[in-house]
Amino acid sequence: MSNFVCVWVSPRGFANEGNYIYGPEAKVLKSVEWTDRNPNAFHAVLSRHKTLKDARLMAERRVRSKDTKKTGVENHTSAVELKA
Repeated sequence: MSNFVCVWVSPRGFANEGNYIYGPEAKVLKSVEWTDRNPNAFHAVLSRHKTLKDARLMAERRVRSKDTKKTGVENHTSAVELKA
């Protein structure tokens, strides 16, 4: 059973703008409900984990994996912990 998640949230729906939010599953999913009411916003559960450390590592890896140097697109993503 997973207790923690890593969720991608983009207020404007762009791949290079947004946050990888990680933390307790119920709290994170509750905090991204606003995206359902905003036609441009987007969120997706990327992974579920047994520990907060694993969820944090996933979020940090996703931020670092954005290869924007080749395309010239600026990367405005970050990893953010949602505290319990």
